[in-house]
Formats: sequence, structure tokens, C-alpha cells
Amino acid sequence: ASAGAVPPLIIIPDTKKLMERNQTFDQANEFVKLIIKKQEEDNHQKEINRFVIISGLVSKAQIDIIKNFKIVYNKFETIGYDDGFNNWDKNTWGHKAMTTTITIQTTSDGEKYQKDKHRSIFDKLWVNANSIKQEATKAIMIPSLKSQVEIEVVGDSSFLQWEKATKKDILFYKNVRKYMYGNNEETCFGILYFGGYGKGYYESVQLFANVVGNITKQYNQKITTFFCFSFVAHPGARFNTRKEEEIFKNAGANNVKILSRSEYATSIYAKASNATLSQGSSCGPQSISIGIPSLFTESSNNIFQTEGILAIGNNFTALKTWFYKMKATNGQLPGGESHDGATILKDLGIPSDPIARCMEYL
Repeated sequence: ASAGAVPPLIIIPDTKKLMERNQTFDQANEFVKLIIKKQEEDNHQKEINRFVIISGLVSKAQIDIIKNFKIVYNKFETIGYDDGFNNWDKNTWGHKAMTTTITIQTTSDGEKYQKDKHRSIFDKLWVNANSIKQEATKAIMIPSLKSQVEIEVVGDSSFLQWEKATKKDILFYKNVRKYMYGNNEETCFGILYFGGYGKGYYESVQLFANVVGNITKQYNQKITTFFCFSFVAHPGARFNTRKEEEIFKNAGANNVKILSRSEYATSIYAKASNATLSQGSSCGPQSISIGIPSLFTESSNNIFQTEGILAIGNNFTALKTWFYKMKATNGQLPGGESHDGATILKDLGIPSDPIARCMEYL
């Protein structure tokens, strides 16, 4: 790439749809050689000047691919992007990726020697917040490494996407709320559950349904004057709502509106609500970023939760109490009326210019 230009990029995405997270990618070496050959052909040259590989950090396969890139062609610059908001944890694929090392063979006067350039397979680590950088720096800086990983805070572009997508007028949201919460949308306090998947997910849905069913029974037909509830499934064709519908029916929570993913974007549904919740979805922090309070039904290592921004309601009483607290404060974010989503992101050390930072650090 010429000076100041963005180098060609190779993106290694989340591989969980192709294989299990802990499954070894046995064809990684062949895959890497094919990529290099293709890049050389596209650039009509045998020697590649500079390429950057950006990889997620959620699976063994991603580690295998990056490791083989560095072994086969160590001139590739490798960047690991930890795109979540969990505090740095040594028991994660991200930490395993950053502390995976190789020995690079170097040359001196045309002769090869193996004087150990012991180094990480990654050149850089991108994280979303200052506190995550601080923890990662302490965890992955290995004194024996000749080449240390550079750690940069870039932020999360999804916050920009949600901010842009939700800039609509009052009439627009009135129509959205009518679809979500019916004719009582003006008077009821609307609560949205973000669907998910995986271990503990249906238990989380059951907890939500039990609280909704209890409140519905308590207020009988007057429930819509006080609360109204909706549910949106996780993106993806395989995430149908048959199981959730059964849970709602059995818990007496038939008044939970199952939303169509094709009608409006998840960000729009969140903005049209007064509060949101999930088992532990990334939509929680995104909801807070646009000014809508959110709750996880499970404890997590997420910085929004550890800093007291994202509430926790892991049992019936705690969740029901939170519903009433949110209604009483009209869905106020932690910190009071002066605290909006942008202020919270700033206080958490999350940059507001993620795209510009990524371009700068390339």
C-alpha cells in the first residue's frame, strides 16, 4: 500500500456458524497458502508488500488461521479485535489467542538461523474500552516475548449504527409503539425482551414470562394501562419463536407481543420501548447507548454491569421490582436525568469515533 493509504485487508470473521468454538481447523495451512496465492495473483506480483489481517477472538479456528499466516508469511500484520464489553478474562479465546506464540526464522547475510524471535501470533489487539485495555495489558504482556502486542482502544461502531438508525420523529415512533404495544401505547410502560440462544436462555425467557404472567394476573384486564410487553427473536432464520410462544402461554403471559424481525430493526424496537432486558445480549449496552435502560437476567463480566449501568434481575423478585422501579422513574438511566447514553459511554472510556480510530491504527 502506498503511504497514507489503507492496506488490503483480510477479515477472519466469527467461525462459530461453521464449527464449534473449540474445534481445530486442520486445513488452516492450506487455506492460508490459497489466500496468499490469490493475493499475489490479484496484485500481479510475487512479493506482497503489506497486508493486514483482522480476526475475531472467539474460536480455536481463528487462532489456527492466524498462527499459520505468521508461520507461512510473517510479513502479514495481524490484528485481533475483541469486540465485546466483558472485562479481560484469562479463561477466554481472546486471551488464548493473544498469548499463543511462535518462533520466527529470520535471516542474516542470506543465511538462515533460528535465533528465536519468540513472539505472539498477533501484532495488535483492538478493544472497546479503556478499562479493558488496562486489564488486557497486565494479562498478556509476556516479558520473554521479543515482540510485544500493541493494544489500542477503538470503540464499537454498533453504537453509531444504533444512534443513526433511531433518529426518527415522534409520529414514526407512535406508529412503531402501536404495532408493538397496541392501542394503549400512549399510557402503558413498554418493556422489550431481546431474544437469544445457548445455555440458560430458555430459563431466562421463563423468568421474564413468570413475572409478566404474575403482573397480568394481578391487574387482570387493566394490565395494559400499566405495562405492556414485547419480544423480538435473535437474528437468523433458525431462531423461530415456537418455544418462546409456548413458554409465554403456559405462564399466563399471552399479552407478550411477538415482533416481526422484518417489520422494524431491533434498534427501532428498543428506542420505541421504555426499558429492555435479555439474558445477556449485546443489545443491552446498545439500548443504553440510545437512552433506554436495560437489564441482564444473569450476572456477567460485562463492564456495563460491573460498573452498575446495566441492572441485574436474576430472580422473580428482583426482576419484578426492577419493572416497577423503571415505571416509577419513567425509564431513567443510572445517574439521573443528566445522564444520557453518550455520557455513559464516555464515562466508561468508550470512544465515540470508532471508525476513525480503526483507520488511524491501521
